[in-house]
Amino acid sequence: MDLELATILPGTWNVRATNFPMWLNRERKSPAMTYTLLTESPLTLRDDVSYFTRDNVEKHIIGTDKKAGAGFVWRGKGRLRLFSSRWTVIGANADASVLAIRFDKTMATAAGIDIIVREGSEPRELRSLVARGTEMFGLSAEDFASLTWLEPERIETAAPSGAESSAPETASGPKKASRPAKPTKSKPTKSKPTKSKPTERKSAKSKPATSKPETTSKPETPDATPPATATD
Repeated sequence: MDLELATILPGTWNVRATNFPMWLNRERKSPAMTYTLLTESPLTLRDDVSYFTRDNVEKHIIGTDKKAGAGFVWRGKGRLRLFSSRWTVIGANADASVLAIRFDKTMATAAGIDIIVREGSEPRELRSLVARGTEMFGLSAEDFASLTWLEPERIETAAPSGAESSAPETASGPKKASRPAKPTKSKPTKSKPTKSKPTERKSAKSKPATSKPETTSKPETPDATPPATATD
Protein backbone atom coordinates (compact mmCIF):
# COMPACT_ATOMS: atom_id res chain seq x y z
CA MET A 1 0.00 0.00 0.00
CA ASP A 2 2.86 2.40 0.87
CA LEU A 3 4.45 1.75 -2.54
CA GLU A 4 1.14 2.47 -4.24
CA LEU A 5 0.75 5.77 -2.38
CA ALA A 6 4.38 6.66 -3.14
CA THR A 7 3.47 6.31 -6.82
CA ILE A 8 -0.02 7.83 -6.71
CA LEU A 9 0.33 10.87 -4.45
CA PRO A 10 3.25 12.88 -5.91
CA GLY A 11 1.94 15.72 -8.09
CA THR A 12 -0.62 18.50 -7.83
CA TRP A 13 -4.24 17.87 -6.86
CA ASN A 14 -7.15 20.32 -7.00
CA VAL A 15 -9.87 20.26 -4.33
CA ARG A 16 -13.21 19.78 -6.13
CA ALA A 17 -15.52 18.93 -3.22
CA THR A 18 -15.19 19.48 0.52
CA ASN A 19 -16.91 19.88 3.84
CA PHE A 20 -13.70 21.21 5.37
CA PRO A 21 -14.53 24.61 6.96
CA MET A 22 -11.22 26.10 5.80
CA TRP A 23 -12.39 25.99 2.17
CA LEU A 24 -15.97 27.12 2.74
CA ASN A 25 -15.53 30.64 4.20
CA ARG A 26 -14.93 32.31 0.79
CA GLU A 27 -11.69 33.80 2.12
CA ARG A 28 -9.68 31.09 0.36
CA LYS A 29 -10.24 30.15 -3.29
CA SER A 30 -9.01 27.41 -5.63
CA PRO A 31 -7.34 25.20 -3.00
CA ALA A 32 -4.78 22.71 -4.26
CA MET A 33 -2.25 20.28 -2.79
CA THR A 34 1.16 19.42 -4.19
CA TYR A 35 2.92 16.34 -2.85
CA THR A 36 6.60 15.68 -3.44
CA LEU A 37 8.21 12.37 -2.52
CA LEU A 38 11.03 12.79 -0.01
CA THR A 39 11.66 9.19 1.12
CA GLU A 40 9.98 5.85 0.40
CA SER A 41 10.86 4.19 3.71
CA PRO A 42 9.40 5.55 5.82
CA LEU A 43 7.10 7.11 3.24
CA THR A 44 7.55 10.88 3.64
CA LEU A 45 6.14 13.64 1.46
CA ARG A 46 6.60 17.36 1.22
CA ASP A 47 3.11 18.87 1.45
CA ASP A 48 2.39 22.26 -0.16
CA VAL A 49 -1.21 23.45 0.25
CA SER A 50 -1.90 26.50 -1.93
CA TYR A 51 -4.90 28.78 -2.32
CA PHE A 52 -5.81 32.32 -3.40
CA THR A 53 -7.11 35.05 -1.14
CA ARG A 54 -10.11 37.21 -1.99
CA ASP A 55 -7.63 39.68 -3.53
CA ASN A 56 -6.19 36.92 -5.76
CA VAL A 57 -2.90 36.70 -3.88
CA GLU A 58 -1.49 33.17 -3.78
CA LYS A 59 -0.66 31.73 -0.35
CA HIS A 60 1.08 28.52 0.69
CA ILE A 61 1.03 26.28 3.76
CA ILE A 62 4.13 24.09 3.81
CA GLY A 63 4.49 20.91 5.84
CA THR A 64 5.72 17.33 5.84
CA ASP A 65 3.59 14.15 5.73
CA LYS A 66 4.99 11.02 7.36
CA LYS A 67 3.28 7.65 7.04
CA ALA A 68 1.92 6.45 10.37
CA GLY A 69 -0.36 3.40 10.44
CA ALA A 70 -3.07 3.61 7.79
CA GLY A 71 -2.62 7.34 7.27
CA PHE A 72 -0.18 10.21 7.52
CA VAL A 73 0.83 12.67 10.20
CA TRP A 74 1.21 16.20 8.86
CA ARG A 75 3.53 18.62 10.65
CA GLY A 76 3.93 22.23 9.69
CA LYS A 77 7.14 24.05 8.79
CA GLY A 78 8.46 27.35 10.12
CA ARG A 79 5.91 29.14 12.28
CA LEU A 80 3.56 26.13 11.95
CA ARG A 81 6.06 23.56 13.23
CA LEU A 82 4.10 23.17 16.49
CA PHE A 83 0.94 22.13 14.61
CA SER A 84 0.18 18.61 13.44
CA SER A 85 -2.80 16.66 12.09
CA ARG A 86 -3.69 13.23 10.76
CA TRP A 87 -5.18 12.40 7.36
CA THR A 88 -5.95 9.27 5.40
CA VAL A 89 -6.67 8.39 1.78
CA ILE A 90 -10.03 6.58 2.17
CA GLY A 91 -10.81 5.85 -1.48
CA ALA A 92 -10.00 6.35 -5.16
CA ASN A 93 -11.46 5.74 -8.61
CA ALA A 94 -10.12 3.08 -10.98
CA ASP A 95 -7.20 5.05 -12.37
CA ALA A 96 -6.48 6.88 -9.08
CA SER A 97 -7.05 10.30 -10.67
CA VAL A 98 -9.71 11.11 -8.05
CA LEU A 99 -9.03 10.58 -4.33
CA ALA A 100 -11.08 10.99 -1.17
CA ILE A 101 -9.15 12.20 1.89
CA ARG A 102 -10.44 12.32 5.47
CA PHE A 103 -8.85 14.74 7.98
CA ASP A 104 -9.10 14.08 11.71
CA LYS A 105 -10.17 16.81 14.09
CA THR A 106 -7.38 18.75 15.80
CA MET A 107 -7.25 21.48 18.44
CA ALA A 108 -7.12 24.08 15.63
CA THR A 109 -9.25 22.53 12.87
CA ALA A 110 -12.46 20.57 12.52
CA ALA A 111 -12.67 17.14 10.91
CA GLY A 112 -13.36 17.18 7.18
CA ILE A 113 -13.35 15.40 3.83
CA ASP A 114 -11.81 16.55 0.54
CA ILE A 115 -12.40 15.09 -2.92
CA ILE A 116 -9.26 15.89 -4.88
CA VAL A 117 -8.57 15.52 -8.61
CA ARG A 118 -5.15 15.18 -10.20
CA GLU A 119 -4.28 18.29 -12.16
CA GLY A 120 -4.78 17.79 -15.89
CA SER A 121 -7.33 14.97 -15.54
CA GLU A 122 -10.71 16.55 -14.85
CA PRO A 123 -13.32 13.79 -15.22
CA ARG A 124 -16.73 14.69 -16.63
CA GLU A 125 -19.67 14.54 -14.24
CA LEU A 126 -17.39 14.29 -11.22
CA ARG A 127 -20.27 14.59 -8.79
CA SER A 128 -22.14 11.73 -10.46
CA LEU A 129 -18.96 9.64 -10.48
CA VAL A 130 -18.57 10.02 -6.72
CA ALA A 131 -22.32 9.60 -6.05
CA ARG A 132 -22.35 6.27 -7.92
CA GLY A 133 -19.20 5.08 -6.17
CA THR A 134 -19.55 6.22 -2.57
CA GLU A 135 -18.41 2.82 -1.33
CA MET A 136 -15.36 2.93 -3.62
CA PHE A 137 -14.51 6.35 -2.21
CA GLY A 138 -15.07 5.24 1.40
CA LEU A 139 -17.97 7.67 1.92
CA SER A 140 -21.24 7.21 3.76
CA ALA A 141 -24.46 8.76 2.45
CA GLU A 142 -24.10 11.43 5.16
CA ASP A 143 -20.52 12.15 4.06
CA PHE A 144 -21.61 12.63 0.45
CA ALA A 145 -24.56 14.86 1.42
CA SER A 146 -22.24 17.10 3.46
CA LEU A 147 -19.95 17.93 0.52
CA THR A 148 -19.90 21.32 -1.21
CA TRP A 149 -18.75 21.13 -4.84
CA LEU A 150 -16.22 23.69 -5.98
CA GLU A 151 -16.16 24.86 -9.58
CA PRO A 152 -12.76 25.51 -11.19
CA GLU A 153 -12.04 29.24 -11.11
CA ARG A 154 -9.93 31.30 -13.42
CA ILE A 155 -7.69 33.38 -11.20
CA GLU A 156 -5.96 36.53 -12.40
CA THR A 157 -3.09 36.85 -10.02
CA ALA A 158 -2.50 40.23 -8.44
CA ALA A 159 0.74 42.02 -9.28
CA PRO A 160 3.33 42.03 -6.50
CA SER A 161 3.25 45.24 -4.60
CA GLY A 162 5.77 47.70 -5.85
CA ALA A 163 5.99 45.99 -9.26
CA GLU A 164 3.53 48.24 -11.01
CA SER A 165 5.04 50.57 -13.50
CA SER A 166 4.48 54.22 -12.81
CA ALA A 167 4.55 54.94 -16.53
CA PRO A 168 1.03 55.57 -17.84
CA GLU A 169 -0.31 52.95 -20.26
CA THR A 170 -1.16 53.89 -23.81
CA ALA A 171 -3.21 51.97 -26.34
CA SER A 172 -0.04 50.47 -27.75
CA GLY A 173 1.17 49.28 -24.38
CA PRO A 174 2.95 50.70 -21.39
CA LYS A 175 4.86 53.82 -22.10
CA LYS A 176 8.59 53.43 -21.82
CA ALA A 177 10.21 55.85 -19.52
CA SER A 178 12.40 58.11 -21.57
CA ARG A 179 16.02 58.21 -20.59
CA PRO A 180 17.22 61.49 -19.27
CA ALA A 181 19.02 63.35 -22.01
CA LYS A 182 22.75 63.36 -21.57
CA PRO A 183 23.92 66.77 -20.62
CA THR A 184 25.64 68.18 -23.70
CA LYS A 185 29.00 69.44 -22.72
CA SER A 186 29.13 72.70 -24.43
CA LYS A 187 32.68 73.21 -25.49
CA PRO A 188 33.91 76.45 -24.17
CA THR A 189 34.22 78.62 -27.19
CA LYS A 190 37.76 79.77 -27.14
CA SER A 191 36.90 83.29 -27.57
CA LYS A 192 40.14 85.06 -27.98
CA PRO A 193 40.16 87.86 -25.58
CA THR A 194 39.50 90.73 -27.83
CA LYS A 195 42.36 92.97 -27.26
CA SER A 196 40.56 96.15 -27.31
CA LYS A 197 42.98 98.32 -29.10
CA PRO A 198 43.68 101.19 -26.89
CA THR A 199 41.95 103.83 -28.75
CA GLU A 200 44.75 105.79 -30.11
CA ARG A 201 47.38 106.02 -27.61
CA LYS A 202 47.21 109.63 -27.92
CA SER A 203 43.67 109.53 -26.77
CA ALA A 204 44.52 106.86 -24.20
CA LYS A 205 47.20 109.07 -22.86
CA SER A 206 44.95 111.84 -23.55
CA LYS A 207 46.95 114.94 -23.27
CA PRO A 208 45.53 117.19 -20.74
CA ALA A 209 43.35 119.30 -22.86
CA THR A 210 45.03 122.60 -22.83
CA SER A 211 41.99 124.57 -22.95
CA LYS A 212 42.83 127.93 -24.21
CA PRO A 213 42.00 130.55 -21.64
CA GLU A 214 38.82 132.10 -22.55
CA THR A 215 39.52 135.11 -24.65
CA THR A 216 38.59 137.82 -22.38
CA SER A 217 36.58 140.14 -24.38
CA LYS A 218 38.44 143.36 -24.76
CA PRO A 219 36.99 146.23 -22.82
CA GLU A 220 34.98 148.20 -25.17
CA THR A 221 37.09 151.04 -26.49
CA PRO A 222 35.35 154.37 -25.97
CA ASP A 223 33.90 155.67 -29.10
CA ALA A 224 36.70 157.31 -31.04
CA THR A 225 34.37 159.89 -32.34
CA PRO A 226 34.79 162.95 -30.15
CA PRO A 227 31.70 164.35 -28.68
CA ALA A 228 30.08 166.86 -30.95
CA THR A 229 31.27 170.40 -30.23
CA ALA A 230 28.92 173.25 -30.46
CA THR A 231 29.52 175.38 -33.47
CA ASP A 232 29.41 179.11 -33.22
